[in-house]
Amino acid sequence: MRYLRLLVFYVCTYLSYAQIIAQGPNGSGTYYQNADGMKGAALKTALCGIIYDRNEGGDLSTAYKALWTHFRTTDAKSNGKVWDMYSNKREMEFGTDQAGNYKNEGDVYNREHSMPNSWFGGKVMPMYTDLHHMYPTDGFVNAKRSNYPFGETSNPSWKSANDFSKLGPCSVEGYTGTVFEPNDEYKGDFARTYFYMVTCYEEKLPDWYTANGANHTLDGNTYPGLSTWQLKMLMKWAKNDPVSEKEINRNNAVYSIQNNRNPFIDYPGLEEYIWGDKIDEAFSYNGEIKQEDTTPNVKITSPASGGKYISFAPAGATDFPDITITATADDPNGTVEKVEFYDGTTLLATCTAQPYQATLSGAKAGMHTLKAIATDNDGETSTASVTVTLQAPTSLTISSDFKEGGELPAGWTTYDSSERRIGYNSGYSSGCRVLQFTGTSKGFDYGLYFRNINGNAHEGWAKYGLSDAGTTLSLAP
Repeated sequence: MRYLRLLVFYVCTYLSYAQIIAQGPNGSGTYYQNADGMKGAALKTALCGIIYDRNEGGDLSTAYKALWTHFRTTDAKSNGKVWDMYSNKREMEFGTDQAGNYKNEGDVYNREHSMPNSWFGGKVMPMYTDLHHMYPTDGFVNAKRSNYPFGETSNPSWKSANDFSKLGPCSVEGYTGTVFEPNDEYKGDFARTYFYMVTCYEEKLPDWYTANGANHTLDGNTYPGLSTWQLKMLMKWAKNDPVSEKEINRNNAVYSIQNNRNPFIDYPGLEEYIWGDKIDEAFSYNGEIKQEDTTPNVKITSPASGGKYISFAPAGATDFPDITITATADDPNGTVEKVEFYDGTTLLATCTAQPYQATLSGAKAGMHTLKAIATDNDGETSTASVTVTLQAPTSLTISSDFKEGGELPAGWTTYDSSERRIGYNSGYSSGCRVLQFTGTSKGFDYGLYFRNINGNAHEGWAKYGLSDAGTTLSLAP
């Protein structure tokens, strides 16, 4: 009997220890433990009970104002610029380009309710300041979006710069009204945002359904919560644009601010357990969700999104350097049949084997959206995209030579290889000059170090600005 008691003690101790060490993904610990074993609608309700409670950050006015500060943590690119998911016309600066008046795309960024606030009654807490659906976006494009539902349009009536976002009649079966279509790069982000919203606030959905425009997206019930056409589309978006590192980092940042999480980011494919093919399977908070990944994975590794290429040449003779586009692609449940590369809608190359590469040659100045579309053996596709800017200043002046130890204007820097120098001058053929270009919309006046490497006309290397390491410059022959 004594041995039996000991055995029971050790088994109970082991089970208790196993419960203690069980952990969810992305540092979530036991946050989702109360949803363990749930399925379908019950799982959705259990998650609602977990994620609804959060730190609201004070009263509405205080919390709404604080969003400007929070965006610097949740939505900053690696270069410190605003991560705008509505427009890629230009990279905006936090603070400097914040709100204010605007006339055109690219003027300012503001605070976007990705689920329009008119759907839940306007300035109503806690939805009005919930960072999980609040994003910094271009003010002009935000106004164009208005409170139209997300959708897809094959015949847009309006497009943002570089065709990044679109507005027009819906081409998704089940709805024909006006919709706003975000870029492919962020469709999964917005799908998981909407999954969060209809889960976190499921008890409020019947009231929201009566609001202007909401009934096109919602179904008036706590479950499923989304209209048939919208749910089908968002499930597709989530599958074609899987959870990214950007989303994981943002989810963790939002958690540090308001102390709740988006489970659809922590558990990629969770939507299948609530609305999809796995509604009869129990959710395990400390287990990996096994997805039937029917789409390939594709990522553009070079060039980096937001890179700039600048060429100085006589008018009409601009010669931009070739840009090599490199991508990776794989399919966990199949094989990648091909990867197609596009500049906008222009096909550049089709690769049926690694390495997946294409070359952009002879491109014109402006913003270019480069895409890689991977197709697997089942005919399923996934898309990755980056944007690069080709600039060709038309007005150039060469300043006076710098003298050894001389002073540079404020904000100007010269470079010699990896060495930073101020006031360097050793002659035109092997030394440096500062170039400044004028006449742009911003009227900027930044230093450019030019080194004529071999003393040959128009041959050299240059660095743009003080710290813009993402910019490449060339001199046309």
